[in-house]
Amino acid sequence: MLAGFLALIGRLENQSLAFAMLYAAGFFLFSIKLSLLWRRWFERGPLESIMRKISR
Repeated sequence: MLAGFLALIGRLENQSLAFAMLYAAGFFLFSIKLSLLWRRWFERGPLESIMRKISR
């Protein structure tokens, strides 16, 4: 999914180290924010919820 986004904006290959580090840091911060929001609304993670529904 992330590589698809980079291909879409034309930045998948031959980028600078600075771009790679900024992109990685942005993804890291986005992931933290998303996990905090998820934890606020749901008791369990998405994979755990699916596994509990399947195993019943």
